[in-house]
Amino acid sequence: MFHVSASGLDEYQGNRSPIGNFIIQHPGLKFEQHSVNYQDGDTIYLTSDGYYSQFGGPKGKKIMKKKFKKILQETGPLPINQQYDKLLSFLEDWQVDDILIIGIQF
Repeated sequence: MFHVSASGLDEYQGNRSPIGNFIIQHPGLKFEQHSVNYQDGDTIYLTSDGYYSQFGGPKGKKIMKKKFKKILQETGPLPINQQYDKLLSFLEDWQVDDILIIGIQF
C-alpha cells in the first residue's frame, strides 16, 4: 500500500504470504493491519507487484519499485481520472501482465 500526500510518499508493507494459502495452513494467524491518517487530496494505492515488475521500455528492463514510487508521487495529486490515464499510458511501452492497482483519492 502506498500513501501519497503533500509531504511525500509512504509505503506500508503487508504480509508476504498469499491469503488463501495463509488461511488454510495457519487458520488462527492474523494479518498485519495498518492505519493511515489522510487529508483531503491524498491518494492511497493498493497494488500487487505486477506494475513495477513489467519488462519493456527503451532498455527492455523492469520498471522496478523506485520508478513506480516516483510515478505515484507524480500522479497522486492529480484528479483520479487523470491518475488512471497517466498510469495506463505509462504501460503502453511495457509487457502487461498480472497488474492490480486501486487508487482512492480523498
